[in-house]
Amino acid sequence: MRLTMLTGMAGGDFSVSPGEETDRFSDKEAKRLIELGHAKKAPPPRKPETKKEWDDEREKLIVENERLHGEVEEGKRREAELEAQIAPLLKLKEAVASFVVVSEETETTTLPPTQETRG
Repeated sequence: MRLTMLTGMAGGDFSVSPGEETDRFSDKEAKRLIELGHAKKAPPPRKPETKKEWDDEREKLIVENERLHGEVEEGKRREAELEAQIAPLLKLKEAVASFVVVSEETETTTLPPTQETRG
């Protein structure tokens, strides 16, 4: 059963917001959510009736598809950017780890001497 949510809710693998339409719940769960006032039965989706309405709907889908493809490309770009940052960070981690001396009694850190600057 398709619902229109009146309240927001989330679980381990989902989240729905007020006003959102969803069919993720079983009929039994949907009826319970309606009884508790958390949702109402969603109206059936309206199908376009004229060629212009079909064309308008198609155009909306094309625009949404382009937006989503743009998000995918941005995600790939960001992923590559982050991957490029990983190698230097791993080298830094190794360099820092080389200064850590671990004994059975205590753990100490020895750092190389640094030049003190005063301004």
